[in-house]
Amino acid sequence: MCALREHTGGLAVGERGGVAAVNLVRPSLLITDDDPHLRETLRSVFEPRGVCTWLAGDGEEALRIVEHHSIHVVLLDMHMPRLDGVETLERLCRYDNPPACIAMSGDWTEELQQRVRPVAYTLLWKPVRFHSVVESVRAALWERYGLSWHE
Repeated sequence: MCALREHTGGLAVGERGGVAAVNLVRPSLLITDDDPHLRETLRSVFEPRGVCTWLAGDGEEALRIVEHHSIHVVLLDMHMPRLDGVETLERLCRYDNPPACIAMSGDWTEELQQRVRPVAYTLLWKPVRFHSVVESVRAALWERYGLSWHE
């Protein structure tokens, strides 16, 4: 499924016998939203790009996945049952090496933005535009980890 996600990089021999750095890390994305249709739709956007995707329906499930797998970026809905996105984001920030978190909401009140903006990579409005989501994930992967995908 996501076998390459644990690799950290490597070297390859170039055309003229030189050594060139090769990135062997497969980018990983955790899509956390209580809407199963949105989760699957976003998975179908990222998996063809070579991104290893994990799905969670709430914050508790997201935390379990992050604890057991190497996750680079989390797409995180702010309004979910059991453990909402704000509390999930606050808990993720306590990790030694937290993933970049992209917060999503259809109801960005001023108070919610003030709580989330300092710790989230970026904020997205729902309904999300797929181009905006793809570009946000691409930028987070590149800026935080130097990772990209080929289209």
